[in-house]
Parts: sequence; structure tokens; C-alpha cells
Amino acid sequence: MSKVEYHINDRLSFQNFLGLASGDKIPDAKTIWKFSEELAQKELTKKMFDKFTKLLIDNNLIMNEGKMIDGSFVEVLRQRNTPKENKKKQLSDAALNMYLAFANRVCTECLFV
Repeated sequence: MSKVEYHINDRLSFQNFLGLASGDKIPDAKTIWKFSEELAQKELTKKMFDKFTKLLIDNNLIMNEGKMIDGSFVEVLRQRNTPKENKKKQLSDAALNMYLAFANRVCTECLFV
């Protein structure tokens, strides 16, 4: 018995997801493997998962905003700068820091002259 077959037999939630009623025959490992191969041959796996993901998003079961902290969602700032803008900001921050260091040194020297 495969792990998938075992879990389908073991969990009612798996059976419900598959639309199996109590007492229905559970698919064996070979049947599941054949089904998986058929999906791959017909290139339906990605389409199926895309449709499933859309269904989850439409029913608000997947959230794409915020970060989860201690099981609750909180809003976080989103990065909206392009990599080029980030580099420009880093350079301007570095230039400002150099200027402040220079100005601080000049002012300090002025005080002790």
C-alpha cells in the first residue's frame, strides 16, 4: 500500500476531497500512478493547479498580503522601488553619510582651533 493510498484510507477529509462516500472503493497505488501519468501526458497538471489556486484565492483561503506573526496577519510595507532606484538611494545615503562625517569633523576642528 502506497503512502497516498494509506492516507486516503486513513482520513475522511481526503475521501471527502476526492468525492468518495463511506464504503466507496479507495483507488490503489497503481490507479493513482496511472492517473498522475495521464495528467502529465496531457499537460494538465499545471492547468489543474492554477485552477485550484484561483479557487483558493477567490474564496479568500490564500492571502498574499502582510506577514504572519504568532498566527495573526499584520500589514507590512511593500518594496516599490526598482533595483536601479534602490542603488541610487544607497549611493545618495552613502554620500549624505560622508558629507555628515566631513561636516562633523570640520565643525569639531573649528571648535578646537
